[in-house]
Amino acid sequence: MDESNRFRNLSDGMARVGLKPGWFIGMGIAMLILGILAFIDAFSVTLASTIVLGILLMAGGVIQFVQGIAHFKNRMMGRWVNLLIGFFIILAGLILCAEPIAGSQILTAFLAGLLVLGGFSKIFWAVNQRDHAPDWWVAAFGGAITLVVGILLYWYLPWSGFFFIGTLIAIELLVAGLSSLLFGLGLRRVRKEGF
Repeated sequence: MDESNRFRNLSDGMARVGLKPGWFIGMGIAMLILGILAFIDAFSVTLASTIVLGILLMAGGVIQFVQGIAHFKNRMMGRWVNLLIGFFIILAGLILCAEPIAGSQILTAFLAGLLVLGGFSKIFWAVNQRDHAPDWWVAAFGGAITLVVGILLYWYLPWSGFFFIGTLIAIELLVAGLSSLLFGLGLRRVRKEGF
C-alpha cells in the first residue's frame, strides 16, 4: 500500500468515527492553560484535591455503611465489620476535609512510601534480569530515580506535602493537554492535506 492510500484510508476512518480536530486542539489548549495555572498555585491545587478526596472518601464510607446495614443480618458478612469500615472511611474523609494541610502531608508521606517501595522493587527485579536482558540497567536506573524521588519527598516533609499533589496534577494536565493538542493538529493536517 502506498502512502497516499494509507492516508486516504486514515482520513476516511476519521470521517467515519467523527473525530473532530478542533475539539482536540481546544481541549489541549484548555488543559495546558489549567496546567500552567496549577503550577503557579500548586499549594491551592493540593488543598483543593485533598478536600475533593475527603469528599469522595465520605461518599464511599456512606456507601460502605449502608451496605453494612443492608446486610446486617447476614452472619457471613461480619455484622459489625462493614459498619466499622464505613465509619472509619467517613472519619478519614472528614479529617481530610477539616485539615487539608495535614491531610496533604499524610498523603504525600504515603506516596513517598509507595515510591520507595516501588523503587526498591524495580531495582530488585532489574538486578534479577541481568542474565536475561542486556539492558537491565535501564530498569534499575528507573527504579533508582523512583527511589530517590520517594526519599526526597519524605526527607522534605512537611514542605513537600504543601505542593507535591498539586504539582502532580499540574504535570498531568500539561502532558494531557500537549498530547491532545498534538493529536488534534495531526488530525487537522491529515484532513487538510485531503488524503
